[in-house]
Amino acid sequence: MKTRNLIAAGLALTLSAGAAEAAVLCQKKSGQVFVRATGCRKREAALDTTSLGLNSVTVRLGTPVVVTAGSVVNAIASCNAGERAVSGGATPPFGASSTDEVLVVYSAPMTGQINADDGTVPDGWNTRVRNQGGTTATAVPRVVCLSP
Repeated sequence: MKTRNLIAAGLALTLSAGAAEAAVLCQKKSGQVFVRATGCRKREAALDTTSLGLNSVTVRLGTPVVVTAGSVVNAIASCNAGERAVSGGATPPFGASSTDEVLVVYSAPMTGQINADDGTVPDGWNTRVRNQGGTTATAVPRVVCLSP
């Protein structure tokens, strides 16, 4: 089941890309699934992406966190109810220049506000950041959510 979720997440990201808007998911009788640019080949059936839960991918922002010089903090972003987290991280606020002083210590999926365990369905993202600079900085947590 985990492999299917990873494949679904990857396909959702592929299908959401601007250049792949006309892409089609095609399945052979053996069960293999392919992303085709223009349409399915003979002996392949087009898959309904909605039935696979691949409706849309959305970036959600968490509350910006202040990272004082020399400190380490968690930056958390959550998906809306019913969405699944497929990726995440943290960046400087919009319009701010990056000084590369705030670094990611680790980045992990979350379930119910704690780091996700094996087999759980993530609904958010935790990014632990460290400010190695001499001044206070801000990090904005982000999570990529897949809607059913």
